[in-house]
Amino acid sequence: MIQKIKLYEDSNSIITLYHGGNLDDFDYKTKNHTKGRSEMGRGLYLTDNKDHVLQQYSKGSRKKYKVELELGNEASDVLIPAEKIEDLQVILSRDAYKKFMERIKKFIEKYEGSVPADIINNTLVNMKLIKASNSADIVDFLVKNGVDYVTDSNHFGWGDTTYTVFNLSKIKNIERIKS
Repeated sequence: MIQKIKLYEDSNSIITLYHGGNLDDFDYKTKNHTKGRSEMGRGLYLTDNKDHVLQQYSKGSRKKYKVELELGNEASDVLIPAEKIEDLQVILSRDAYKKFMERIKKFIEKYEGSVPADIINNTLVNMKLIKASNSADIVDFLVKNGVDYVTDSNHFGWGDTTYTVFNLSKIKNIERIKS
């Protein structure tokens, strides 16, 4: 069973976020993992900074979207038990899994047999253990273990909050917008 550190008071709350790029038929399972552009792992990157999206994607025929996201479980709010973390053995190479487990062993001890999902994701990303061949499986692992998205404040230096959405069922509406 997944333990929660905290839950949002109203899990049916919808927030409005923005995306610049192409969301026509977006599916993380078919979208290629772009090296150097997936800083928080594979997922749909959204921001609460509309002006930034409009400014960055205003040239040419670049697409801009308003996305309604149902609040759910942020990665730092989800503890994944060590026995569930073992599922990563079938996703990662043997060597990568060994390095990963060596790195998070201290967190398993600190959190008494579980690890916050954001630490798992950050470790996989920072150690460069997420490859194109396993990135969709990593997302599936996170969603299966109750993670809907990870957030990061001021990630790109625009004073915004970035949401990397793993659980696409939390997307309630996508609307293309004009500058």
